[in-house]
Amino acid sequence: MKKVLLLLCLILGALILFGCGDSLDKNNEYKLTVVDDFGYLMKPLDEYYEAGEEVKVYVAFLSGPRVGIKINGELIEETKYEDGCRIITFTMPNKDTVLYTTFNGLIKDCGDGNHTLNNKPVYFPGGENELYLQCQVCGEKINFGELSNKDFVSFADNYKDNIYKSIYELDGEKYGRIISSSDSLEDAVRVCTRHFTDNRYPGFINTVVECDVIYESEILYGVYVQWEVQGYLYEENVISFKKDIADITVRNVVYDDVESYHITTSQEEQIEQIVRYLYYSENFLNSVIHCDMLCEDDECILTIYSYNVCYGDWGVSDEYRLFKQTVVVDKTDGNVNFGEPVVLKKYYKQPDKVS
Repeated sequence: MKKVLLLLCLILGALILFGCGDSLDKNNEYKLTVVDDFGYLMKPLDEYYEAGEEVKVYVAFLSGPRVGIKINGELIEETKYEDGCRIITFTMPNKDTVLYTTFNGLIKDCGDGNHTLNNKPVYFPGGENELYLQCQVCGEKINFGELSNKDFVSFADNYKDNIYKSIYELDGEKYGRIISSSDSLEDAVRVCTRHFTDNRYPGFINTVVECDVIYESEILYGVYVQWEVQGYLYEENVISFKKDIADITVRNVVYDDVESYHITTSQEEQIEQIVRYLYYSENFLNSVIHCDMLCEDDECILTIYSYNVCYGDWGVSDEYRLFKQTVVVDKTDGNVNFGEPVVLKKYYKQPDKVS
């Protein structure tokens, strides 16, 4: 009887031991999910692999496009060749893993007009239109000028990152227009008071009630002004550039001031800042998507992409337009030349029908 009990204990112990060993082995295995939308996989893969195990992936050999794999988002295209196949190897991670076969780095062929576009523009210099949106599924980059009307409207209606939304917020205060430049705190107050004073027409006289500099940076003064017209008070925060940085004269019909822009600083970062302010002042209805600056020995060239939407009333179509504009700053004399805006895309959206 004792021998029988001993034998049963040995058998039970062996079962427990082998069971635990099998459990330990399985705890080190992870699932490999394969997504092969292109049909490039030439040999099936196992469903589970041990962490750290080298996995060989046999994919089709194509002479033109690059065939590869993506493992948890990482692209692998280094290959060897065997039996008419590409062999791509990777080390199994210590977690469940997704493997995609890829075509020129893309994980899926969405087909024309079926892309799911990221709403964040991507900039690649070179060519007439260097701005793209990228598909979140296959990774393909679609030039803005080639967007479908539906995708263009969707972008314009949902874009939230206008780079000029914050440029006119200084020290927590919002600013409006640009006035002529000044060379001191006192001169900024004088220039602002002059700008908002108009005695030409009796009964419609603009009288400045209060004017103070409330902000100062390396390139500009921020000025608060309050003025009265026919018993009504108006107020605004305005910007006056420092003359040793940018000598700006704003057109003013009261004093026959002629508009002129001259940037006197040689610091490229300041040049870009000033041009951005000037561009926004000229095109405040536009949402700016991207601004890129290239400086050479004698000039700085800024390329600015923007769009605007003119909403129609009473059954009139909404007009969507995408612009590209070049601004050139001559480093020799500081002249700022705004090129004519180029309309890269235009679309008239028909108003929704009211039932």
